[in-house]
Amino acid sequence: MDTVPFFTIDGPLFTPPPQGAIRGDHYFRGFGPMIRRLGGNCEEIFERHDISPAIAEDPEYPLSCATGVAILEYCSRRFKDNLFGLHLADYQEPDVYGCLTNLARTAPNLRGAIESLVEYIPVVHMPGVDVEFLTTNKTTELRFRADAYIGSAEQASAHSLLLLVKFFETLIGSDFRPSYVSSIGDIPAKSLQFMEDRFHCKVYARLPTNSIGFQTSYLDRPLKTSNKFVFGLLRSYLSQVRDSAKLQLADRVEAYVRTEVSSGSCSQKACAAKLGTTARTLHRQLTRSGLKFSVIVEKERCRFAQRALLDADCSLADIAYALGYSDQSTFGRAFKRWTKMTPQSFRDTRKADGLAERGR
Repeated sequence: MDTVPFFTIDGPLFTPPPQGAIRGDHYFRGFGPMIRRLGGNCEEIFERHDISPAIAEDPEYPLSCATGVAILEYCSRRFKDNLFGLHLADYQEPDVYGCLTNLARTAPNLRGAIESLVEYIPVVHMPGVDVEFLTTNKTTELRFRADAYIGSAEQASAHSLLLLVKFFETLIGSDFRPSYVSSIGDIPAKSLQFMEDRFHCKVYARLPTNSIGFQTSYLDRPLKTSNKFVFGLLRSYLSQVRDSAKLQLADRVEAYVRTEVSSGSCSQKACAAKLGTTARTLHRQLTRSGLKFSVIVEKERCRFAQRALLDADCSLADIAYALGYSDQSTFGRAFKRWTKMTPQSFRDTRKADGLAERGR
């Protein structure tokens, strides 16, 4: 007798935003009331940045990170508020992370919650963000930087940092205090002092990444909202979303390499630019997926070489040059490493196989 599953899910529960985008509600929940209080008009601001005013009602809207940054910076200038992003975060609750908020809240402790954020934010919330979780005996640091940020990003950085601090407070209590906060923004001295009063800690500016440092002792605090069953279900589902994203990433990189492998410009940096990210972030994404750019390039070089060797008009020197090798012997050694055959042996064997096939 066949076993009938006790539940099914017909298709994905939500669609992650594309590379270089973020879920719209991350920015715009609470945006309307704040703008109206300042005497502004949300529709005018949205239209000025070529996005639909309907974005405020659609939490699944994939907002370009560059546009999100531009809107916050524009509002900072328009309303003469050097801390517009920080003030916007005060209008918002940390549940803007969607299902990731629920996942973190049901984790056994803060360590499990942060590990889940690091693993899944770049997949389901903001593809392209570079997130790191570093810990020592005394201090733990959560670092993040979005490669899609273009130009000045003071407001977006302050906005994200305060939301994360509020997020930690909801997980382990209002007694959470960061040891320090760092921003990529160039923050004026007066604003820096205000931020330090708001974060209750030292704030550093003009650093390579945004980060929040806190005592490592917080990590193993049990969460009052922990739920092992729900945590397991959400992780299982998001792991499938992540695995699907891995395949998509591999396909996109392989497609780029396949096109450029014989152009002489096939590099990880060029590939990252094509995909709208940086070489460093692409390297981290591939590593998380168990992939290496160099291995993908080698595989595509082997495929290209094998196809080219079937063409009798292509000399070994021409193939070596097309693949970027300095000479024929270097190409020959690489080909033998890939196939356990020399290029000439491969060509002769395939030619013999073809003659035998035609003779049947």
